[in-house]
Amino acid sequence: MDAGNPGVFNYKNYMRSNRVYSKLYSRRIELIGKDKNMLRKVKTRFLAYTEAEFSRGLKEDNKNFIFEVFTGINSLDRELKEDFSDLGLSHLLAISGLHISIILLFLSSIFHFFNLHRNIIDIISLLILLIYIYIIDFPSSALRAFLMTTLLIFSRILKKAYDPKKALATSIFIIL
Repeated sequence: MDAGNPGVFNYKNYMRSNRVYSKLYSRRIELIGKDKNMLRKVKTRFLAYTEAEFSRGLKEDNKNFIFEVFTGINSLDRELKEDFSDLGLSHLLAISGLHISIILLFLSSIFHFFNLHRNIIDIISLLILLIYIYIIDFPSSALRAFLMTTLLIFSRILKKAYDPKKALATSIFIIL
């Protein structure tokens, strides 16, 4: 007879009903084999490369800060995050419109150096931004900024007026 109160959730029976007969605990999990998904490979390699590059010549705290600002991946310890929150600077750690704008400006200036047409620069920059947002797992603030930027660029290409309120509403609708 199982210990417990009658009518209360019974974990053992639940697991048995789902054909789970044992549990396994591990200190380390290692994936053996190759991943066939190209996008996941790009993502994994990019994150590993980025972390390795930030590790060179930087102290651990500085590396973690830059890595989190660049990727949005939680790498700071809880105490430091609380300090950012107390100072009202936690928005710096979230990938948002500021980050997207800086990246877009950087990409545009690089491609402008090659004397490409403005529309080609915008399309290539959007594709690179889309890959970047995929790599950082589509945070909602970055996705909203990307969608609004996309609408801005397409309105410029199509020579239509850009309405930020409509772009925000459209972005929210797409995200939802």
